[in-house]
Amino acid sequence: MWQVYPKIPSLQRLPKERRFIHPVGISGAVEEASVSFIIRDFTEEKLHEHEAFLKNIMEKVLEGYPNSKAVFEIHEQYRNMKVILDQYPHVTAYALEAIERAGIPAKQMSIRGGTDGSRLSFMGLPCPNIFAGEHAFHGLF
Repeated sequence: MWQVYPKIPSLQRLPKERRFIHPVGISGAVEEASVSFIIRDFTEEKLHEHEAFLKNIMEKVLEGYPNSKAVFEIHEQYRNMKVILDQYPHVTAYALEAIERAGIPAKQMSIRGGTDGSRLSFMGLPCPNIFAGEHAFHGLF
């Protein structure tokens, strides 16, 4: 049995340095195919730039297939919680104080979103992420 892995024009057009655009699913049959992506970034402006970038790729690919059509859908999942947390600085201050009281030196760093804390923050519960030692959430290990 032979397996053939065709080159997918839309995925070939993704620059390797764009770490915030992740193809996560490809499915298809004779008459229909779909490619799903997750996009992440620190600001809504950058998210919109990534959306426009992907839509442009789709439109360029369609130019080579004049009898084809495509649908470009956006389903918002996460935004960066900093927008909300900046409105409630005491929440982060309390978390930092608790960490320090436990004798652990607190370190602050940026994340892109994609967490429960982000979702909860935009639902009205300001919720900074507190690292608890996890690694490789989305990998085999």
